[in-house]
Amino acid sequence: IRWDFGKAVVRFDGTLKGNSVLMKFGPGSELLGLNIEVSRNAQCDRLLALHDDTLVDRLQLSTEDQLSNGGDDNSDGLVQIRGSHVNLVACSLAGADRPLAALGAAAKPGDSGALLDVKFSDLRLKNFVCGLRVRNVRDCVISGLVATDKSRNAKTDPGHNAVLAARVQDFK
Repeated sequence: IRWDFGKAVVRFDGTLKGNSVLMKFGPGSELLGLNIEVSRNAQCDRLLALHDDTLVDRLQLSTEDQLSNGGDDNSDGLVQIRGSHVNLVACSLAGADRPLAALGAAAKPGDSGALLDVKFSDLRLKNFVCGLRVRNVRDCVISGLVATDKSRNAKTDPGHNAVLAARVQDFK
């Protein structure tokens, strides 16, 4: 399914905590020109979930004020990749402590739980604590990343990084 958002803006001004998300897109979805603005009154850890075989082209996500999403929970990200064969192209995420995460599941007997084939092209991250967290992914490609400015909540603690990768095979 192709979703062309044109000049539309999705504005979020609510509360989403825990595993709740505002939008989920699944197999075969193509998102073109999605623009999400988060108000200064919003409280959320996760907004967008991307499942298998999803293409996102020209995502703009911005916040009116620095969004402290996730606390110390390493599974949070405003945009979450929850499936394999996901491609993000020309995406800009600004103002969230944890804007983007690609997190495979924990391994189970006979199943590594890993996400497969996750690609990021022309990714721009601004004002973050941990910009991109990649965990338990096979065949992950980042081609073009600009990460600037730390969040006022960032410290020199472990995990406060532009890119944080763990259990990633074939990382390019």
